[in-house]
Amino acid sequence: MHKSKFSEKDWSFLVHYPCRVGLWMSDLEMGGGNGAELAEKKALEDIIIRAQKKYENRGFIKELIRETEETSCDIQAANDQNVLQDAPKILNMLQANVEKIDVNCFKLICLDVAEAVAKAAPDREFGAHNLHGGPESGWFGLYPLLSSLMRLGRGPRVSPTEKKGINILIDALKANNIAVKWQV
Repeated sequence: MHKSKFSEKDWSFLVHYPCRVGLWMSDLEMGGGNGAELAEKKALEDIIIRAQKKYENRGFIKELIRETEETSCDIQAANDQNVLQDAPKILNMLQANVEKIDVNCFKLICLDVAEAVAKAAPDREFGAHNLHGGPESGWFGLYPLLSSLMRLGRGPRVSPTEKKGINILIDALKANNIAVKWQV
């Protein structure tokens, strides 16, 4: 239905964009090792499934997300380095072919993906930003435990780098009128 409004290449570009946003967000802050990487990948898969339910009354979004869910978000060909540069192209494609509400829903899906990935990584051990352990491997998990206890009821920790990344994505997607920027 809506897919026919796009070339095969453009449709594939749209389908992979939310995953690329998630991979980009994951790459913004390295650290936390395999545990953080697995948590972020799981969050990316989960948010795609939740988006399908959240926007099930929007035909275009439902069709797009169904295909996004069927593709792997682990695709190496999905270059996440140009996510911000590709935003204008994505917006132009959408604005030319779908209703404004669907354009806004797509923007919100991308922001939901970015936020879910940012919130997914568990607290990193103090000094544990060395991906392979070693001398900066932390205090045996004491820091994550204390950190999560001190934040009780305030949700997961999102680093300043990730907050800035989400704010930059809001600007790139021209979503200032539908999303609130994070305090950094």
